[in-house]
Amino acid sequence: MKRGKLKRKRIKRTLGRIIRKTVPNPKKTKIGLWREWLVPDGAYHRYEGLRGVYWYWLSREIRQNEWEKWDGRCLTCLEPLEDWRQGQCGHIVASAGCGEYLRFNPINLTLQHDACNNPRFTPNASALNAVHYDQRYGDGAWEKLYAMRKLEAKHPTQAQYRTLISNLNSFKEAFKMAQQSLTLKE
Repeated sequence: MKRGKLKRKRIKRTLGRIIRKTVPNPKKTKIGLWREWLVPDGAYHRYEGLRGVYWYWLSREIRQNEWEKWDGRCLTCLEPLEDWRQGQCGHIVASAGCGEYLRFNPINLTLQHDACNNPRFTPNASALNAVHYDQRYGDGAWEKLYAMRKLEAKHPTQAQYRTLISNLNSFKEAFKMAQQSLTLKE
């Protein structure tokens, strides 16, 4: 395979000074984006970019709300968790088959144990989720939720993700705490 000649970066010369062309908006690194949105360095990255940031804050909010609402019980096994941080935010209708409309929709998200949110350890989780979802929300609730997977939806734009993240209570609380810690340092 033949290599083509590599071209040098163009340098603009004016009045004896060298002025390099600058990139107007340098691309942020992944970790830089996450830090900008107050996501801790060791956090799990399920999705990339702002979508991942949104998932991080949404899953925190869902886990905390579900833990308070249902006495800390996992939807799949109905066993309690000691703290909402120990659980995972799982999809009631599996993420692979729920479609974009339900993927980040709070009605399809719940608090689960790590093992209950993993098909290797709990292969019958979808059946258990259906039964327990109907027990929580009334007969026929599961069928309505399952039918919603066919609804069409597009991925949000970057600007929409920024708005969605900013509107989450979990992010607002973290932002408020970060501002308070900065004022204390000054």
